[in-house]
Amino acid sequence: MTTTATDRRLYDITRLWDDLTDALDSRPQTWPPAGKADLLRALDQRDADEVAYARAHAAHRRSRERDPGQIGEVAAPLNLGVLDTMRAVEAALLHLADTLAADIQRPATVPADASNPARWRYTGTRTAPQAALWLLARWDGAPGRLKGRPAIPSPFRPLTDEHRHRITAVAAGACTRIEQALDLVGRDRVLAAPCSCGGQITLRGGGGADPVARCGACGRVWTLAAAA
Repeated sequence: MTTTATDRRLYDITRLWDDLTDALDSRPQTWPPAGKADLLRALDQRDADEVAYARAHAAHRRSRERDPGQIGEVAAPLNLGVLDTMRAVEAALLHLADTLAADIQRPATVPADASNPARWRYTGTRTAPQAALWLLARWDGAPGRLKGRPAIPSPFRPLTDEHRHRITAVAAGACTRIEQALDLVGRDRVLAAPCSCGGQITLRGGGGADPVARCGACGRVWTLAAAA
């Protein structure tokens, strides 16, 4: 079977979910990393996302404050950006699985058929990785038959082109949001401070790469290694 981009994206959602969970407890740092280079720190400006995070973070802390006389420590605030990503991705995947199952999952005929673990469940514990794996199995055409019960047919009808289009779109959007939350993709940012020549400076980084600032007019380049 040929592996498609949608296969990879659905698998990546399950693979990266634990990384998102780990990142919940880590407050995002300024980008580029603070303390690395005076020059880049001077060029860097806090953008609208960072301001929005600071406001949301302050409100979150206020909501979790305890009475001074109460014993114990206040739990560390969660990374709100990661939390929002996890909620949005999980909601999108569960909604897609619910609506897809309503279209392709036939009613059970006998108790053994109803208990088939391949069936999508509308109740109980429902997570983004579970939805992604179920969608991946449907995308790959897994029949979901019960072993040892050849008389019981597959609980699923084949996907239509419309179903595949919906899975592709949701998987792509979910995977992109996860990669952005974990800083796994490169990104460019125009700095507010211009170059000495008056040109616009673009800061490129992310995805594990060291930030590099370049003037679009004179071509001057600043790197962490050179400025440290």
